Amino acid sequence: PTIDTAGRLWLSHRGRAEVYESLEALSRGRVRPLATYEPFAPLHYFPQEDGCMWFGRPDRFVKYDPTVPMPAAQPLRTVITRVVSPLSGQAWFPGEGRSTLPPLPANHTALIVHFTAPGAPVGRAVTFELQTDDNQGWINIGATGYTMLSNLGAGRHVIRIRPRDKGEPGQIAELAFTVLAPWYQTPGAYAGFILTAVVLIALLFTYHSRRQKHQKARLAALVDQRTHELNEANAALQRQIQKTIEEFDRRRRVEAQLHQSQKLESLGTLAGGIAHDFNNILAAIRGHTELALLDAPRDGDSYASLLEIRAAASRARDLVARILTFSRHKAISPRPVDLATVLHEALSLVRPTLPPTIELRVDLRSVHTLADETQMHQVILNLCSNASHAIGRKEGVIEIHLYETDQSPPTAPKPADEAQRTAATSRWAVIEVRDTGPGMDEETLTRIFDPFFTTKPVGQGTGLGLSTVRGIITQHDGFITVESTPGRGTTFRIYLPATEASPHHPTPAQPTAARANGEEIIVVDDERSVATATARLLQNRGFSTTAVNHPSEALEIIRAAPSRFQAAVIDLSMPGMSGTDLAARIRQVAPHMRFIFVSGLGHPTNEEDIMVTFGSAQFLPKPFEPGELFQAILDALEAPTSH
Repeated sequence: PTIDTAGRLWLSHRGRAEVYESLEALSRGRVRPLATYEPFAPLHYFPQEDGCMWFGRPDRFVKYDPTVPMPAAQPLRTVITRVVSPLSGQAWFPGEGRSTLPPLPANHTALIVHFTAPGAPVGRAVTFELQTDDNQGWINIGATGYTMLSNLGAGRHVIRIRPRDKGEPGQIAELAFTVLAPWYQTPGAYAGFILTAVVLIALLFTYHSRRQKHQKARLAALVDQRTHELNEANAALQRQIQKTIEEFDRRRRVEAQLHQSQKLESLGTLAGGIAHDFNNILAAIRGHTELALLDAPRDGDSYASLLEIRAAASRARDLVARILTFSRHKAISPRPVDLATVLHEALSLVRPTLPPTIELRVDLRSVHTLADETQMHQVILNLCSNASHAIGRKEGVIEIHLYETDQSPPTAPKPADEAQRTAATSRWAVIEVRDTGPGMDEETLTRIFDPFFTTKPVGQGTGLGLSTVRGIITQHDGFITVESTPGRGTTFRIYLPATEASPHHPTPAQPTAARANGEEIIVVDDERSVATATARLLQNRGFSTTAVNHPSEALEIIRAAPSRFQAAVIDLSMPGMSGTDLAARIRQVAPHMRFIFVSGLGHPTNEEDIMVTFGSAQFLPKPFEPGELFQAILDALEAPTSH
């Protein structure tokens, strides 16, 4: 609420804006407002000296100017906005008053009529009534704004629609149309029927006479036909037997490929579990290393060794993050990236897998595009893996090139007109993967992107790699081409739309010298060493902490003293109760508490939902920097309360 320059009080009440003579007048008792505006209830009012008023809503600002005259009230009337034929999808737009449609074909036995009521009161539903051409009275058709006319017979039809508000009818809109008779009910059709009957009788007589003549010849040919059919049946049986054998072999190959695919999925799940356990171990190592650094003399050998341990833990964290990427525990979303950086990260995983006989040559230029890093990693790994298998144990070279071009890919559709040509992508990021393998023939090239197609022996390939690559590139609005000649190697080119948007590089958390004011924090983690190290690090920053290793124990402690703790650091993955379930139960007894979630599985796919549910909650992937945890707790404590 606020008071404008004229001393009037503006406030939102019961879903509408109300204006009162003054605050004193309202405080003296029940006073009717000078004016109301509904349905409109702003959150904020901002008066100006000239008498204008600004209203603040979550989605927009609205200005009220008292000098602008109110528009004249419109009479309540019906406007037929659109008539649609369900059969053909054709639409007509009649308008107000009386309207006539062009003649309709005979099969148009139904129409959908859309209408509205200009001048209807704001915020109050207006009902409509229909009168058909049988003039049997008005029928209430509700307030949906459309009605279906069905079972329309041939001839002229007239319908009338009028609105009704508080029992008072409005102006009528009339629609007239004619449905043509079907062709078989026309005089010409009747004449045709008679002529057809005469012709059929004549043909029947002729057929009967000729049938007698050909009967003997047909019987003679029947013996030859039966003999020929028997020979064809024997040949078809042989072909069916061969197809059955081929189908059996195909199913056996598909089952083997499916088994291999399931093994890869299990391997991804196993990798995610290993990454989770390693992150917990690294969190404990990193936490206790930070504690040891606080006590070790800076000029001693032990301090230098501890710094080396911390650096090694950071490198291990980066490696585990890559494992998490390929185990699909990280959320997938395209964003502006530097493809050179993404390819360098992927190639750091490719190099250790290549045999020493294969040389990897890399020429990457900085090109920006909208891409999902995880999927781009998978594309490069699949293409390099295929190139390595193609070269085999022989000496060979795999070349990776990245550059930008303004030439459209050969497979891209050509713009049909100038507008499409302007909207089409003009700059492309191109990734080339070349190998010196044996190459492929034309027949193989036509099938390499088919699911389950592979040239590898059974058990050594799923046939899904290149199919997956093409699917990923298509999802990125890109194209992929392949060139190959037997004996001269293979080249894959990937075209992705380039962008001017710069990649977002998150600013690393900077150490802060600030200290807490003794706020009590409860740390809940099923890994005892992680909980202990985290609690001690927070104590060093001025917090009062309690470390707990089981969710139910933490819940009992908080229930015993709901106002004791100001925040909780909770692991998302714990046996017996998840971190979000624990936070939800804590919130029931201590709604003031803030939450900082941590996880060894990286950012969860439902992180956005968690943030919405718990409002001021923060999230950190393990292992985290002490400064990151300290800043996350400060941010959570300083954030406004959200229920």
